[in-house]
Amino acid sequence: MNGYRKLDRVSWSEHRNNDGDSFYVNFEGEEFELRLYFVDTPEKYLSDRHERQRDRVADQADDLDISLEQAVTVGKAARKYVATLLKAEPFTVYTNWERVYDDDERYHGFVEIPDPDHPGKTVYLCELLVRKGLGRIFTRGEDTPDGRHWRQYKDYLFSVEKGAQRNRVGAWSL
Repeated sequence: MNGYRKLDRVSWSEHRNNDGDSFYVNFEGEEFELRLYFVDTPEKYLSDRHERQRDRVADQADDLDISLEQAVTVGKAARKYVATLLKAEPFTVYTNWERVYDDDERYHGFVEIPDPDHPGKTVYLCELLVRKGLGRIFTRGEDTPDGRHWRQYKDYLFSVEKGAQRNRVGAWSL
């Protein structure tokens, strides 16, 4: 497991800050915020007061070749999709407890769930978000729990993204 701790039977925790790539989870009565490796979903709102947040949405929109308003729409869709998937049943988290920007309560990790497109198989949530056109390949990468080097997995995600573009799904359909 490449130094990861495997957390089984993790559940989604409702929180106003949850979005598609960063959300609160509960494991054995302890709540913490998990930030997915490799993927960045657009923000779910466009701030009229914080220039850095607006710049972030603009960068996300540019990478996905969509407008700011469309980026926010995709961000809301990503949050809803992730919440629906993770509320449905307990899931597995792999984490090495690496903090996100030295934050005391936010940790990087992988979420493994049943693959909704391939019954009987599992998928990392970051891959699924890219496949559905709900996120860009961006942010920190790490070797996967199943042993793939981070560069190999990132290259694989780029091929998944090309498929999403070809199939015109999610942000690629706008």
